[in-house]
Amino acid sequence: MVDRYLQGLQHRFAGSAVKIVLIKPGPTATPMTAHLPRRGLAPADSVARAIVRGIAAGKPVVYAPAKWWLIMMVIRHLPRFIFNKLDI
Repeated sequence: MVDRYLQGLQHRFAGSAVKIVLIKPGPTATPMTAHLPRRGLAPADSVARAIVRGIAAGKPVVYAPAKWWLIMMVIRHLPRFIFNKLDI
């Protein structure tokens, strides 16, 4: 829902000085995730750098870390009956 809302905002402000950037962070090592195993968590400083680079490049959507884009693309394209069997 947030994704669609921000797409609408991006369309509304296209051609103006206002830029809308949707940030999609993957699992990140932060105080909130301190109780989780560190395996698979991206360091917060590398996520922050990826976000800044994406904004500077003028991207409408920034996946941080960048590998998160590939992971989410695969998940989005899985048939529902397969996705529903996954324990994620």
